Amino acid sequence: MSIEILVFLIGALLGGKIGLKPGFVIVSLNHKKVTNVESFNEALGSIEKGKKILMLVKASDTARFFSLTIN
Repeated sequence: MSIEILVFLIGALLGGKIGLKPGFVIVSLNHKKVTNVESFNEALGSIEKGKKILMLVKASDTARFFSLTIN
C-alpha cells in the first residue's frame, strides 16, 4: 500500500473533515519521517490514545500541518 492510498483511506474514513485529499503525501507524523506505510504505522503505534498528533502533509509544492486526536 502506498502513502497516497493511505491518505485516500484516512480522508474517506474522516469524511474529509480534516481536509486530507487523494494526492496528498504524508511527510511526517509527530516529527517522525514517514517514507512508507510501515514507517507511518510505526510512528502511529507510538502514540497513546487520546493524544493529539501533528501530521505534515505535502500537496504539490505546498506543505501543511494537520492536528488530529487519536481515539
